[in-house]
Amino acid sequence: MPKKTKAHLSARNKPSPTRIAARKRTSAKHTKQSRETRELQSAPFVPEERLRQSEERFAAFMDNLPGYAWMKDLQGRYVYINQMVKGLAGYQSLGKTDAQIWPADLATKYRANDQQVIAAKKPLHTIEHFLHEGKQRCMVGSKFPIFDKTGAVALVAGTGVDITERIEAEEALRASTERLQALTRRQVELQESERRTLARELHDRLGATLTSLSINLARLKERLGADAYASARVEDSVALVKGTAAAIEDIAAELRPPLLDDHGLAAALDWYGKQFAARVGVEVSMRVADARERVAADVGIALFRIAQEALNNVAKHAHAKRVVITLRHSPAEFVMSIADDGVGLSATDKLQRPGTGLGMLSMRERAQAIGGRFEVERPPARGTRVTVRIPR
Repeated sequence: MPKKTKAHLSARNKPSPTRIAARKRTSAKHTKQSRETRELQSAPFVPEERLRQSEERFAAFMDNLPGYAWMKDLQGRYVYINQMVKGLAGYQSLGKTDAQIWPADLATKYRANDQQVIAAKKPLHTIEHFLHEGKQRCMVGSKFPIFDKTGAVALVAGTGVDITERIEAEEALRASTERLQALTRRQVELQESERRTLARELHDRLGATLTSLSINLARLKERLGADAYASARVEDSVALVKGTAAAIEDIAAELRPPLLDDHGLAAALDWYGKQFAARVGVEVSMRVADARERVAADVGIALFRIAQEALNNVAKHAHAKRVVITLRHSPAEFVMSIADDGVGLSATDKLQRPGTGLGMLSMRERAQAIGGRFEVERPPARGTRVTVRIPR
């Protein structure tokens, strides 16, 4: 074998460019690892610091919620409460159960809801009561399970918002509405009483007076004999008396239709519809599901007055040719509707905004006074439909 020269050995041992690049990458990797090691060594408590920051953020979030938040273990012991819960009496320390804090009836209800969450493994929306400063309050909330790594329920968490003021405001509004309805109902009763009295006075006093006047005119005519002029004047007076008596009868009937008391709402509306048609020249028809269906006296008179006002609006605004009054009922409600084929809701500003005109306001108040719902709408074709729904 030929002897290797020094130059040959030197060339053989010289590193290639590939080897040099590999060595550089290895050196850089070791340098980076050393730097990270030094950083970890210089800050050995970084994981603990991150955990502390995470807990502080969680506490800040939970303590600024506009409601209560808590967690319990499976034995019902509190393991976490936010700042709002800490403000309640009895929560000075963790580890207590509801039975150690609340009266027995409340604690039993809370525990039953918690156990339902544990058993179902899904959230439960609740409305629960609690005591604060000697007053029972109401909270709407949600209870939900928190699972461990195996999928088993480890904790029961909950959040809730105090809605006591909202409930009290709703009850105050409801009471105010009831008082207003009672006042309206009393006002309507007084109006109907006055109408009834006036109708009776018109019929009894003026009716009797006109009857006596007719008798006197008839006797006077007998004595006039051949005086044609005087006889003609007497005949004319008799006709005026008869016309006045008929007008008084109509006024008395509108003030308090006797058909309403004697035969019910359907008969009274049918009579009034015919009177309206003769006076205004608008065709009025009735559609009654069951003519034998009767409603309470106060409901009947209220619906009759609403129909009167609705027809009055038709005469003033609708320019209609036909009106249909419908009475129908179901086990849930009694419904009356008055529909016309006139120009519709867009014709007048008062009809565009139901409730702004005195007529609409009167109809709405009468419906509300008997516990009904008043609706005004424009049908798909044309015209206006007024509907009153009275719950059974």
